Amino acid sequence: MKSVSLLIEFIFPSRQDGVFPINNFILLFSIIYLSLALLGNLLIDFIPIGFPALIMYFTFYLCLYIGASFGLMLPKIKLPKIFNNANYFLYFLLVLISITTFWSWKIMLTKYGSLAFIYYNAYTIRLDSIGKTVSTIPVFFSYCNSFIYALFVIYLVKLKNNLNTKYIIYLLIYCFVLIVLNDLLAFGRIGILYSIFCIIGYIFYYKVKINFKRIILFLLIIFIFALPRLIRGSFDNFKASINNYEPYFKTEVPSSLNFLMTNYIYYFSSIYALSDYLNTTDFYMTNGERNFTPFYNVINRFIINENKITLIERNAKVPFSYNIYSIVKDLYTDFTYPGSIVVSLLFGLTIGFFARAKCHSISIYLIGWILYTPIYNAFSFGGFFFSFVLLIILSLIVKEI
Repeated sequence: MKSVSLLIEFIFPSRQDGVFPINNFILLFSIIYLSLALLGNLLIDFIPIGFPALIMYFTFYLCLYIGASFGLMLPKIKLPKIFNNANYFLYFLLVLISITTFWSWKIMLTKYGSLAFIYYNAYTIRLDSIGKTVSTIPVFFSYCNSFIYALFVIYLVKLKNNLNTKYIIYLLIYCFVLIVLNDLLAFGRIGILYSIFCIIGYIFYYKVKINFKRIILFLLIIFIFALPRLIRGSFDNFKASINNYEPYFKTEVPSSLNFLMTNYIYYFSSIYALSDYLNTTDFYMTNGERNFTPFYNVINRFIINENKITLIERNAKVPFSYNIYSIVKDLYTDFTYPGSIVVSLLFGLTIGFFARAKCHSISIYLIGWILYTPIYNAFSFGGFFFSFVLLIILSLIVKEI
């Protein structure tokens, strides 16, 4: 375990100015991700990846790396901070999110009658929730609940810099509980997954020492990540998902590895889906709808009174049905290939700039964003984007964010 910590320190040595080399993180992640995605062919009879899909993935991560490298070279801007801390505001926000989260569950209970009914009909409720233009939960509640991700990352940073660690741990656990409860409103996992990515970001950013106790805690969090899927599958050990994939396995996979296999397929298959998209679908412009969905939805809801945009895609054949295409496809349809290069460079520049400025909360949050890129642009989801905006605002006026 000590060797893992030493390896992180060796790969990501802090610069003389104490800035985390986030460009190196992007480079390492892209190499590991693409390698593991391609190695999947040893176990799964994936469709061949076309050359254009490989080039687009390679270009995206290369641009992200180059942009971050330039961002790290930008002059550091020091702004006068108005507040030493934002503790009272954070407590207020936590109370507000608690109220809107539990009220959201009250609305769910009123609609469906009981927790038992929700439990036994989790899959139906999931289907009734995803991809809908009108939500059961009021828009104001959804917007308030979305700030929980910012709070979670802020308390991660406080965990490193605060002497009263036990108190901060309690706040972190409570924030994580609220994230789980919000995910369970639709029996999804996107918030829990982003939280896990931010924890990974925290480990790399601060080079946290790995010990047995922390490994057990992380495994517990991974189990919680599996919980929404287990509930809506009636604790079937992911058998329903495996049944869809099993005909395409090249070797028999023990049932004890069902969780690992389903999540490997979930996270690493997008490059195959992108290849299928490029081979079978005529190009059509989405004009920024995929990457700037929160802006479109605010305009649709409050100005022109139209339905919100959903991010649910058609199924690709990879060869099983799969409908996640990664941020790369969204950039391509929003801006075309040349435009996606420019936007990727700007994303990287932003990541490097905040790392250079030692905005700790934002940098950890953006590492979570990087880890999310094989699935979506996380900022296409209003919850993640509004938390990012809040972190930027607080970093401009508060010293310890």
